[in-house]
Amino acid sequence: AAMQVEIDRVYGASPEARKANKDYARIVNDRHTQRIIGLIDDAKAKGAQVVGGEIDASENFIAPTLLTNSTLEMDLSSEELFGPILPIIEYDDIGQVIARINANPKPLASTIPALVQPTASTAFARSHMNAPCCRTVGRSCTGCFRLTPAWSSG
Repeated sequence: AAMQVEIDRVYGASPEARKANKDYARIVNDRHTQRIIGLIDDAKAKGAQVVGGEIDASENFIAPTLLTNSTLEMDLSSEELFGPILPIIEYDDIGQVIARINANPKPLASTIPALVQPTASTAFARSHMNAPCCRTVGRSCTGCFRLTPAWSSG
């Protein structure tokens, strides 16, 4: 819910407002628009729930899209996304997350919510992510960083 509120605040509260927002870029071309739509369709077919995600393929427009109930079996878990989609994969044990990251090719980037700062620090320190990204929705410390978390004194 907090992420949807932030999307509404930044990009517009309705699908029409998001589409009319001049600051919101379009996908680079039809081929990439269709690729991203395919990733969303695959995730939906495998049980993901879509939040947001309005699409106008004729204009290469895909609104910010959250995919809850995402799993590692979905194509979006193994492909570079390069689009406005964010799969949300829940976990109970940070050790399982780190093991999964380290068992696969190094991702270009990973996003970890900064709800529990020590958890994010542990994941960054123990995994081989290229560009770890810590996100805090609705707070001023939202941002990405390398190596040293924003809340660290070092």
